[in-house]
Amino acid sequence: MLTNQAGQERRTGPCHEFGMSLVEIMVAMGTFATVLVMITGTLITSEQVRRFSEEKSLAHKALDNELARLQSLGLQGVLDEIATLGGATEFTVPIPGIDRAATGPSGRIAPLTDETLTDTDIGLPLGMPRDLDGDGLSTNFDTSATATLLPLLAWATWTGVAGTQTIRTVVVLHRPKVN
Repeated sequence: MLTNQAGQERRTGPCHEFGMSLVEIMVAMGTFATVLVMITGTLITSEQVRRFSEEKSLAHKALDNELARLQSLGLQGVLDEIATLGGATEFTVPIPGIDRAATGPSGRIAPLTDETLTDTDIGLPLGMPRDLDGDGLSTNFDTSATATLLPLLAWATWTGVAGTQTIRTVVVLHRPKVN
């Protein structure tokens, strides 16, 4: 060790210099940038999950409200309303707050009056083909006039933060038996 004019010891060599070296500064900046990228990625993912959850909630709420309205009409009321659709086979359900998919309206509800449909055709496990008019067979293509059970298939399709999404649900209406 060397001493200066005041008699204080002076350290020499590259390991004993005061301050931070350029390498130390670069390592610190790299570490800070890595942490910042990880935090930003987490925040972006969190926002996408929140938005997807919000979109899904809006779709479920709109479908549930329309299904509740149709359930309040009863089976015959729904069949009567179908007759006023002018040949259309489904109800459209607007879903405010989400962008519809390019394939059509955001929400739709289709009464299933064809007993010959299968669960694969529908995309939900309903036990189809199924006797919907109480005649003991499941061979009728249109039970809209005689149905004792009326499944209402509801689905929503939209394009959101997670791409094109679809949800499906079903409600089954029934006609009370008359003795």
